[in-house]
Amino acid sequence: LISSFSGGIFFSIFLPSTIGGDIVRSADLAEHTQKAKTVIASVFLDRLSGYIGLVIVILPAIFLGKGLVHDRVVFSSITVIIAVLVTVLLILFNNRIYSIITKFLSSPGAGRIKETIKNIHQEIHIFRNHKKVIIYNLTLSTLIQVISPLSVYFIACSLGLKVNFIYFLIFLPIIGAITLIPISIGGLGLREGLFVVYFAKAGVAKELALAMSLLSFSFVVIYASIGGLIYVLTVHHRLLQHNKPSSV
Repeated sequence: LISSFSGGIFFSIFLPSTIGGDIVRSADLAEHTQKAKTVIASVFLDRLSGYIGLVIVILPAIFLGKGLVHDRVVFSSITVIIAVLVTVLLILFNNRIYSIITKFLSSPGAGRIKETIKNIHQEIHIFRNHKKVIIYNLTLSTLIQVISPLSVYFIACSLGLKVNFIYFLIFLPIIGAITLIPISIGGLGLREGLFVVYFAKAGVAKELALAMSLLSFSFVVIYASIGGLIYVLTVHHRLLQHNKPSSV
């Protein structure tokens, strides 16, 4: 798990969006366990729990910061993020809505896709019976979603910026949710643009907002590099052709 997760972190900076590494992690674990459906479901639930943690952070933050943020774009972004989460949860955990969705995949050419979605859906339904695991996972996910704004806040302080921490608790989850869209490599470029747009609402100059984003990404590159080293050092057991002793 550590090796596959490390590899996923490393490859995520070279693949579309911030979820590109999930594909590598899923492929690696599926080959190792020979349980592709379970692996895909677990990786998806890992990402979903992070998204839920993101919403858990942003809701109290927007309430506490209602005197600071009066922007239609911010509130629209939060509304869309919450709507996406509610829609996904209903599709996954509501059998009636799930059955309606699968009817759209009833064409002859969609048989394999429908079967794959059905299998993953069954795996996810098994997960909901593990209440303690869900609580632990959501607690850790929420903690991680708080650490990210805290990290960027320290970066802002190092740049001499005096910005209320509430702004970071509101803007970073929004930026994190939008960078899940696979339209840029490792989220680079998209994330920087979002930093400039959203932190302008807190009175931060675009040059400083861009600096915050790039410095934050530099830490991602550092621990992704460490993850790459861990993956390479443990990759020998995945070789397609193991080294054979020379006959000479």
